[in-house]
Amino acid sequence: DELGFVIKLLAIAREEEGKIDVRVHPALLSKEHPLAGVKGVNNAIFVEGDAVGEVMFYGPGAGGFAAGSSVVGDVMDAARNILKGSRGRVGCTCFESKPLRKMELLKARYYLLLEVLDRPGVLAAIAKEFGDAGVSLASVIQKESHGETAEVVFMTHQTEEGKVRVAR
Repeated sequence: DELGFVIKLLAIAREEEGKIDVRVHPALLSKEHPLAGVKGVNNAIFVEGDAVGEVMFYGPGAGGFAAGSSVVGDVMDAARNILKGSRGRVGCTCFESKPLRKMELLKARYYLLLEVLDRPGVLAAIAKEFGDAGVSLASVIQKESHGETAEVVFMTHQTEEGKVRVAR
């Protein structure tokens, strides 16, 4: 909240360099992003497309009508499977020929909260580890100490996940 973000559980899929990035994880969203306002039992799909720009579909994700819609969708899938002579689910075939990208190549900004010893040189040593791994820090906030330790929040610039994993 202090940094101007909300936390949302996101499922993200996008094409990058001819491969597909797919992941589900908690993410920080700017309070200004349309998905930041999705609350309660509601779900949303936010799509960025070349032809349409940014569009969002928003509505109930649980309850009577949503469950009924899901059942109708399942019945339609079953009917399609019968028509196609399939025993399993006939899914989207739009990305069958595109491989998944390795998670280490995922580019994003990262938020890290560390509890560290509150001693001279600790922050510099951590910053050096990030630098040696090729991770650029966008901001660093140190909270008041709790005796021997202090909480430090690091926000990175966009970087590859593999580089963040290397920094220790």
